[in-house]
Amino acid sequence: MSENDAFANIVISRDTPTCKKALGFVTIDFPSSGDQCSPASEDDIVPLSNLVVFNEGETETEVIVRVKNDDEIEETECFDIHIKKVTEILKPKRRKRDLRRRATVFIMDGINECVVAADQCEIGGSKSQYCLQKRDKRDQCTECVECCETQHCMSRVKSLCNKKDYTCQACTDDTHCQHLAPFNKCWKKEFCAECLENEDCSTAGEVCSHGTCQPIAFTFLNTALGRWSDKRRGHFASKEITFHNLAKAHTSHDARCKLGETKYIDDVLPVQSGKSGRWATATNEASRLTKCALQILDLLLTKYPKRIQNIVAPIDKQNAAFTKQCIAIGLVKIDNTENELYIAGNMEFTMLDRPSSNAQNPPKYEESEIVRDILLILDQEQIEYVKVVAIRPKQKTSGGKGGVAGALHAEMQIVDYIKNKGGGKKIHSIHVTKPPCCACNTVLDTDLQDNDSNPPVQKIFQMYDPPFEADVLNTYSAVGTALCKNTREEKQVYSDEEKDICASQFNQPNFPGKQASQFNQPNFPWKHPETFENPVIVRGQTESPIEIQLYPPTN
Repeated sequence: MSENDAFANIVISRDTPTCKKALGFVTIDFPSSGDQCSPASEDDIVPLSNLVVFNEGETETEVIVRVKNDDEIEETECFDIHIKKVTEILKPKRRKRDLRRRATVFIMDGINECVVAADQCEIGGSKSQYCLQKRDKRDQCTECVECCETQHCMSRVKSLCNKKDYTCQACTDDTHCQHLAPFNKCWKKEFCAECLENEDCSTAGEVCSHGTCQPIAFTFLNTALGRWSDKRRGHFASKEITFHNLAKAHTSHDARCKLGETKYIDDVLPVQSGKSGRWATATNEASRLTKCALQILDLLLTKYPKRIQNIVAPIDKQNAAFTKQCIAIGLVKIDNTENELYIAGNMEFTMLDRPSSNAQNPPKYEESEIVRDILLILDQEQIEYVKVVAIRPKQKTSGGKGGVAGALHAEMQIVDYIKNKGGGKKIHSIHVTKPPCCACNTVLDTDLQDNDSNPPVQKIFQMYDPPFEADVLNTYSAVGTALCKNTREEKQVYSDEEKDICASQFNQPNFPGKQASQFNQPNFPWKHPETFENPVIVRGQTESPIEIQLYPPTN
């Protein structure tokens, strides 16, 4: 019988007819479990406790059971009917019985039953193995259907058999996906999925992306070969990614600012000592943290891009977005044993508050998913840490309309935060996706600030009580992350090799030859960390925090 029937007539029979009327007492019980079905409950039928009458010469009688309709899609459920002679109730010691003691009743179609009938059916041009048969005509298929039981529904998007019309529908909970392992989890009541969160993925290096476990894919980085991806346009499309460190105790401010000239490259940004500086062989902690910075920037622009009319920006526009933005990771060592990581970005759409389209009120990517992916990148590079903090993660540092593009450089955000919020901590090293500009370089080099033989412009970069462990902060970067020579004159002056050494953020100048007065202008595209203000309000009434702790979780 079906829930839609409202009432059901159940036929009760006795073994032999007699010439006398007989009374029976009928009750309904709900089994604790069943091999063929799930047990029904009082939510499905009205419990029964009635007398029934067998007339003279008849072996059958009927009893009416009321069926409740709860408008829920359920499996086949059953209940038991028990019957006793009235004389047995009055005299329980008598053992003579001529009535059936127990019967199991299935709540399904009262007229039809669903059976497997191979090669008898066709639905919408496709073969079906299941059909409905009238109970009194079991050799005839009255209607072809998609399924009889949930295990007959083998599609991830239609895994549940609706017993009302015997059609396959979307899952509503995990139990409707168990027969489709490994896709045994119900994703938002839409389809059976392999995973709901990253922790469901057993293979190392995979993340849960829309229900399936996948490795993090990068657009600009080929981490397997240690090269820029072939998708990148330009002269360095297949060039190796190398890692460099900022030279220590350098006495020329001018040299810091001329990273586009070959004679200064090896002097200002030498390859890391003792390493080749290439992706595969640069395995020390400094290189691995710099790799993480590159991968985090690629992650944000590849997996969490701002779409235009639901289409990701063309690769050349993505390339420009990658080269002008920046991610930096600051390393603080506690007692020289425990690592704390501080991540900052000079980002157009922020690190964690990322819109998914250019609509007026666009939906945002899930912050928790971005956080999990960032931590996964750190884990993949085997970075040990006890704390991870994102600095100004929801502040649009590009300045927006009328603002100064990229004035809050990622390195300076870390310096500002540790000095004012670090409680006396010192930065051990900073790891950046591109070389620091000459202004940042000078802030990071207190020896250079104190050298009186340099022009007065460097005094603009003076920092009192800098939060560094050394006089010159250990600063590591990749080279070749930007092609920033844009004017015709610059393209004629600099060779391709020289163009790879670019310290620009948001395509702003690297500041060679600037006078001291120019650094003080309000619209100059760089700000000293000691002039940073608290983050502004973003997106209406949403407050932009100075930091968000990514690990350990705070809630």
